[in-house]
Amino acid sequence: MGKNKVPKRIQADEAHAQSVFKSACDYIWTIKQLRTQTPRDLIVRVSFPTLVLESFAIELLLKSIAALSNGSYLATHDLGELYKEVPPSIQARIEDLWRGLRIPDFLNEVAAAIGSGRRVNNLYEFLQQGARSFEQLRYRHQGNLSSANFMNTETYEAICGAILELRPNWIEMTYLEQLPA
Repeated sequence: MGKNKVPKRIQADEAHAQSVFKSACDYIWTIKQLRTQTPRDLIVRVSFPTLVLESFAIELLLKSIAALSNGSYLATHDLGELYKEVPPSIQARIEDLWRGLRIPDFLNEVAAAIGSGRRVNNLYEFLQQGARSFEQLRYRHQGNLSSANFMNTETYEAICGAILELRPNWIEMTYLEQLPA
């Protein structure tokens, strides 16, 4: 999509939001299988595909929340733009869950360990840094990973947790046995 193009808006009712959520959960289940069932000597081989799945799962979860909250969502892969579609009260809850998972601490420790001056202060900033990761990681063979700032962080856990607080009965569609704390 060109830089000046406004993404199309997809109208979505509750059933559509639930379907998008279910798709995200299928990707998350696959991520978890890859991370736990892949032999150690093959972990590097599945790392990029896992990142693509993780980025796409986050995209779908954000679209599901927007559909529930607004009755529509943007047809974009841009995680920062999708996050802005989430109502502020739900953003605050996702941020709380995200911090509870200690993800910002982990990201900042990694940045310090590799000598990067870049720090992550909040979830929006993190999603903005990796806004187009799904597209960039999918096409890594083209060599454009300059802004694909995305890591295995399980950010999807926080977003999924917020959705399940809104729709606890959707837990049956997930990989979870109970709601996140």
